[in-house]
Amino acid sequence: MLGEYSDITDTPLPNDADFTDFVTPKTMGKINTPTFTFFGLAARTSAFGFDLANALVWRELFNFAAPASPDRKPRGTCVFELTTVAEKNWGSVVKDGTEGALQIVHGTVAGNIVTIDMPKIQIDQEPTLQAEDEIAMLSTSFGILPDTGNDEISIKFT
Repeated sequence: MLGEYSDITDTPLPNDADFTDFVTPKTMGKINTPTFTFFGLAARTSAFGFDLANALVWRELFNFAAPASPDRKPRGTCVFELTTVAEKNWGSVVKDGTEGALQIVHGTVAGNIVTIDMPKIQIDQEPTLQAEDEIAMLSTSFGILPDTGNDEISIKFT
């Protein structure tokens, strides 16, 4: 985060906070995360993350001082069970620079469902192999690209 400095003050904490509508988060897994597709594959995934990678600068000009975000380069990471070549040829996906999509749906009860869509992703670094519980896993990072404009990532709450 980036912001403008302001002097410190003694301010009491609010005493009327209402947490009655707070919903306990659901764990990730087969029951609470019914959908995770990566390049069209229902990937058996153990780890997923993404970073919006906003470039933040402080603009100090005549008659103006404020933060700005002139660029972003979002990236993601994923660790999933290695498939057979017949299921998905990851070597070709990387070598050919194939673009794909990612979707994750977390939650199963209306009002508590989060859907993340990335319509265009591309693995742009060599994946690595690792073992989890003696199972071969592929660990990869990918770029998150715009498809038709400012649409790299869509997050919906339903």
